[in-house]
Amino acid sequence: MGIGTLVALVANGASVGAALTATYGVAGSLAIRFAAGAILSTAANALASRGQGQPQQQQLKRDLAFPTSRPPKRVVYGRDRVLGTPVPWPVVGEFMYCAWIVSSRPSEGPFTIYLDNREVELGGADPYDFQGNGALGTNSPFANHVRVWIQRGDQTQPPQTFLDEAGFTPGGDEKRWRATDAAQGCTIVYARLRAGGNERRQERWPSVIPRLEIEGNFTRVWDPRDGAQDANDESTWQWSEDPYLAALDVLRRNPFRPYDDANLVLDQFSDAADIADEVVSLKSGGSERRYAISGVVAYNGQELEQIMQPVLAAGGARLTRSGGRLGIIPAAPRTSAVTITDALEGLAFSRYRPDQEIVNEVRVVYSPRARGYEPAELTPYAIPGALAQDGGQPSVQTLDLSMVSSDTQAQRLRKIFGARARQQTTASFVAPPETMEAVSGSVVTLDLPSPYGDQLDGLYEIESMHPALDPVGEQGFAMRCPVQLRSYSDTIYDWDPATDEEDVFHPPYDGTRTGVAVPGAISVTTGEGIDIDNGQTITPRFRYEFQPSPSTGVDRYETQARLQGDEWAQAGFVSTDTVDGDGDVFGFLEALSPNELHDIRVRALAPDGASEWVEILGVSLGFDITVNTAQPGPGRAEFNVTAPATNVFRGVRIYRTDAGDADFGNAVLVAGIQDLPAGQTSDVAAGDTVAENLLLNGDFDDASVWNPNADWTIANGVATKTPGDGSRLDQNLTDPGGVRFRYRINRVSGTAGTVQFIVEGDTTQGDIVFSTNAVHVGDFQAAPTNITQVGVFGSADFDGSIDDLLFFEELDGMLGQGEFNFWVVPVTQTLSEGAPQGPFPLIIP
Repeated sequence: MGIGTLVALVANGASVGAALTATYGVAGSLAIRFAAGAILSTAANALASRGQGQPQQQQLKRDLAFPTSRPPKRVVYGRDRVLGTPVPWPVVGEFMYCAWIVSSRPSEGPFTIYLDNREVELGGADPYDFQGNGALGTNSPFANHVRVWIQRGDQTQPPQTFLDEAGFTPGGDEKRWRATDAAQGCTIVYARLRAGGNERRQERWPSVIPRLEIEGNFTRVWDPRDGAQDANDESTWQWSEDPYLAALDVLRRNPFRPYDDANLVLDQFSDAADIADEVVSLKSGGSERRYAISGVVAYNGQELEQIMQPVLAAGGARLTRSGGRLGIIPAAPRTSAVTITDALEGLAFSRYRPDQEIVNEVRVVYSPRARGYEPAELTPYAIPGALAQDGGQPSVQTLDLSMVSSDTQAQRLRKIFGARARQQTTASFVAPPETMEAVSGSVVTLDLPSPYGDQLDGLYEIESMHPALDPVGEQGFAMRCPVQLRSYSDTIYDWDPATDEEDVFHPPYDGTRTGVAVPGAISVTTGEGIDIDNGQTITPRFRYEFQPSPSTGVDRYETQARLQGDEWAQAGFVSTDTVDGDGDVFGFLEALSPNELHDIRVRALAPDGASEWVEILGVSLGFDITVNTAQPGPGRAEFNVTAPATNVFRGVRIYRTDAGDADFGNAVLVAGIQDLPAGQTSDVAAGDTVAENLLLNGDFDDASVWNPNADWTIANGVATKTPGDGSRLDQNLTDPGGVRFRYRINRVSGTAGTVQFIVEGDTTQGDIVFSTNAVHVGDFQAAPTNITQVGVFGSADFDGSIDDLLFFEELDGMLGQGEFNFWVVPVTQTLSEGAPQGPFPLIIP
């Protein structure tokens, strides 16, 4: 190589100075330094600072989704799903004539289009024919509302439809399309979007500016291995997902510091591309190419070194500069280029990296295709033996592999970066002249004499080399090669799928996408601890909660509410950080009306769209009561009620309608508010609560208090008469002293005859004769004085049974006699009423 050429020239009679000039293009002098060589640190920067920052690709792709006055030049490599940058577009009638810049270079295709995260299934015309009508969206909600054209870099004008329907005219809308708006050589998506009817417009276009994504094979790159490809004719290039060819493309085609081929070691890029093409086995029995790239390079003001970081990291590569030319070191084993047997001077070595460079655990962020290129993390990788070697002091660093879409490739690169970080032994010295046969990045063998060899012998990588020539030999030798070495081992690249490959679980992913995923089902709770109680007033509220949306990028949730039958109204927003101990998002909503049913709905919001609504319908404040029993009493209706355990609840009101009327809207109040303790079971009544049955054992469970005359018997809880004589069944009663009385009798059964309620005293008085089997009520408006017996009279032919006799004094405040429907209604502290419970049909005696 260089030294050999120099020796040959001198041997043929050339002066040293002339030989130097001929060989290196520099004039000779007493001390001449050759071009330095060093491994550039670009790829090493892929190991981020401790902890994890925002993955570069994720942030970059999001930034590209926002419109700017000067969209940055960007290039998409490999196969990826990327966002387009919208450009200003016109609206004509109900149509938007839209365009999104996807790449500043031609692309391969084919492509799949997504609008607001939902795949647009295309049919009909060819989307690449700009003279045609465009491909028509065929799936809901896009059918008949979307037409798409895709420019892969070979079009010379916008779609003809755009020019015909939204073309620019002098003095018109500057946003309208001109035939010169070609952006030839770029990848652009055009779409004519129809707003459509109001009923589905929000669903179809949740974003004011629709968010476009496009997935497919993108940039064609030059492959120096292929003789059919012309380095200067892009039309001859082929699509590739080789990260080393992508790195070469960035170096040659970046807009601010492009490298001439003469400044690149093209053979190294070709050799590296061969390595990326190698097939590696998977634990599953399948295989994949060793290295592939999937991502976007944007020229947005960053230095070239920063732009190169994720590109090089995708192939575990590093750049090297030697003799003024830039080369690449792939992530693969290498053979030793030269053996160094002597250190001429200045030998220094270290066995340990500085503390700030120590790494014993590597975390990886990458973009798995199985998750739609969304960012994900591998299980943290503990470098074997490293933690113990570092004295138990953890040192975690994150590797940004956001241009890697393969689980196994990310795992292999993680292991490579981790093993490379543990190569700690360094050596620096002046090496003999033959070392110039190697370059920076080469692997060399140290075979030094004792005692140094005992400490240092082995394989090393040249991190930097600064050769110099001293023609007069003032240093004692003519050629000086100061080098900086770091220990190296081929085991860095060892990989056994059976033992090294980890199983990676990805949540179920629908590659077709249906937009921002909905949050989980809503549940609602109410009551004490949820209501606002300031000691004087109580404001009832709902607490609603739901599982968060599984979509990434969701930054908040929108809530709307309404009373049933009303229009939806805005009810606020909930942050994604507002979560409870179960990980559910939650919020509070003041009751719009405490006595009516509410509907609540929520949806997830992201910068690129919104999910569908999730609803819960017909919820109340939770102060519904439970009516356990409803029965008639002496001039009253009696209820056993369990109250809700909430401080919103105060008590109940009781309403009734006529028999057969089950419409609460017609009910009248028969008992004002009755306070009840919250959370407890209590008895309440409508009507006077003082009156009691003056008869003993009116349900005939005890026959001893009754005087059964001929043909009457008492058994099994009823009194029964057989045909014979007309006779009474009564019991002795001390005169209660009243003048107005009511009674109730239940003729349980009977096939003939009648029964009549009677009162005996100074005279015997009977009321209406009952011939039907039913509950009968009546009254004695002028009962006999000096009452001595009360009972019933059965006609001679009566053949049946009676039960449930009731006889009591009529008092003011009693409910009117008869059959009615009753409702029990809960009442809040603010005297608003809740949902009525009923109807309960009762016959009031």
